[in-house]
Amino acid sequence: MAPDLGMIGFHLADHPIHHHRFWPHIPAVWAVIAAITLPLIARFRPSLFNPAMVFFLAILIHLILDTVGGGIMWLWPFSDRLTELVTVPATQSHWILSFMLHRTFLPELMICAVALIIFLRPRNRPH
Repeated sequence: MAPDLGMIGFHLADHPIHHHRFWPHIPAVWAVIAAITLPLIARFRPSLFNPAMVFFLAILIHLILDTVGGGIMWLWPFSDRLTELVTVPATQSHWILSFMLHRTFLPELMICAVALIIFLRPRNRPH
């Protein structure tokens, strides 16, 4: 789990462009990065291949979750249209609250809960 660094940068820069239009939220960019790095890792650092796959899988999950209510440019570079499955209405005083209180946020809360349970569970340590 990691924070959405694009959103953090978006708020710090007070940029007028939606942070889902920046390169970290473009699947084609990550596909190119994975296509270059994974074969290199497999060849030169095979012990890092599985963690690298988990890293790229986490990015894919992030993009899928952002597609639900935030919109992702799945067809870039052919289209700059943000594809979203559900439009989250502005029902609260701040857009973040509207997203957090919308039913589409539940999968993200469930992922965080599972991650917390895994993190807090006792680990078997060798004696």
